[in-house]
Amino acid sequence: MVKRQLTYLYHISIFFVIVAGLVGCVDIESEGELAEDELRWGLPSQEFEDVILTHSKSGEILFKLTAPHFDRYDRKDKALFYGGIEILFYEDGEVTSRLTSERGEVLHDGEELIALGNVVVETDTGTTILTPRLRWEKETKLITNDTTVTIITDYDTLYGTGLIATDDLKNKRIINPTGVSYRGVSEEGGGMQLSPARSDDETRADSSVVNPQPRSSRSETMSVVGPSGISNIDNRPVSPFDKPQLPEISDSTNVDTSASTKETGE
Repeated sequence: MVKRQLTYLYHISIFFVIVAGLVGCVDIESEGELAEDELRWGLPSQEFEDVILTHSKSGEILFKLTAPHFDRYDRKDKALFYGGIEILFYEDGEVTSRLTSERGEVLHDGEELIALGNVVVETDTGTTILTPRLRWEKETKLITNDTTVTIITDYDTLYGTGLIATDDLKNKRIINPTGVSYRGVSEEGGGMQLSPARSDDETRADSSVVNPQPRSSRSETMSVVGPSGISNIDNRPVSPFDKPQLPEISDSTNVDTSASTKETGE
């Protein structure tokens, strides 16, 4: 297979760095879905397969994205990753978060990202976010959605609709919470037990749930907004991912493709 390197537009790739777990893509496997994108965007100017996109700064890798398919639309300032993608985000040489999704769209010349289809974000602070869709905007540096969302931690699971979060995912808020399941400490056996999902008010009024001490100095804040106000949950434990060895790399963003590239005119 032919290896091809190209420098990607910096302002498009840099927002992948800022999104601490947020790029995605929706699987375009059926002809109907592919035809819909062609009608909406026209034909791509370039098409790549088996893409590995790496962005680094001062020799330090910030993120690495892999995707089976990558289409660029130069005239419309848009890019499309699809077929199922994975993004690893790095900080100080270590993986801090991982995002998987079916499809991702880069819009407005890198000003906006939409992740679609079974979006899963895992952080090294022990938090997992599950949702059908996420949106990131460069101007606000916020991650938002207006659909169902589930946030899972070592101690609880939050359910609701609508999410707003900082782009490092250390501060999160569910706009319309629908329930909370706490993992409490059993008084008899000392083990962990999962309480059934309850409303925000019921959970906040329950004083029997004991919050164990965190295992690390890493911290994040989660807020649940409901009729009775805001509840913050701090100091999440660390559940780090495997730490891969990082190669030395120059200051650039590269796309590594293992198949031939097609260039087409619109």
